[in-house]
Amino acid sequence: MAVVKRCGALVLALGLVAGACTRDDEVSTATLPSTSVASTVPATTAPPTTAPPTTAPPTTAPPTTVPPTTVPPTTAPPTTTPPTTAALTVASLILMSDGIGPFRFGVPGADLITQLSGPLGPPSSDTTIDYPVAIDGRFARDEFGDEVFTHPVGRGTCFGNGLCVYSGGPTAADVVFVGWNFAGAVPPALTTPTGVTTGSRWSEFPTMSVGEGGCYQEGSGTIDGVELSIVSEGTPFGSFDAAGNYIAARPDPADAVVVNMLAGEQPGFPFIDC
Repeated sequence: MAVVKRCGALVLALGLVAGACTRDDEVSTATLPSTSVASTVPATTAPPTTAPPTTAPPTTAPPTTVPPTTVPPTTAPPTTTPPTTAALTVASLILMSDGIGPFRFGVPGADLITQLSGPLGPPSSDTTIDYPVAIDGRFARDEFGDEVFTHPVGRGTCFGNGLCVYSGGPTAADVVFVGWNFAGAVPPALTTPTGVTTGSRWSEFPTMSVGEGGCYQEGSGTIDGVELSIVSEGTPFGSFDAAGNYIAARPDPADAVVVNMLAGEQPGFPFIDC
């Protein structure tokens, strides 16, 4: 039987002394120490990682306050439509206590004259007069005060039918309509609201107020707020007796005829006897 030697290489692998060998027939009573050493690595127990709950603060976006868009109301500029003035006629030129027809005292004098020139034709006379001297609250042409007016400057404009209109103001450029006078020399005739015109008789208009007394045949009255000059064809309004005493009278209504009508302010002549 062959003897097989086991080389010390195996022994080296077992960590024994090099060169020691045994035969197969030799019973080795030596017990090799176990080289398997149980390597017990204590278990590494990582403590549980308990992440604190992430409580994100509530994201509260500040309220977005959009200012209300206030669109200003679109206000269209008022459409100023010039008043529609119907064509003036003689019939529309009613003689009133505060003007003529649609024209009240206070309208610009130049505008009034332009408008009246339509139905009445161009003026027959148009005069501007200065009244530079102040006398007793009025204005006179000179220091004698023979002719006075209520404004420093006056403009008198007359038309062919006997209508005269008067304008007054501080300067010639600023005069306004302040009065009128109607003598009614020729047609077209102008009337008050109740129809009184030159040539009308008191008996025809019993609402006419006629005063007692006057300057011989001439007296005065009113109707519709308009002043009237009245001439008596019979008994005079005023007379003197043999002793020189003045006697006031009122004529018969059928004899009292309107010869002139006026309203507002106009030149005056304070020193006329009657």
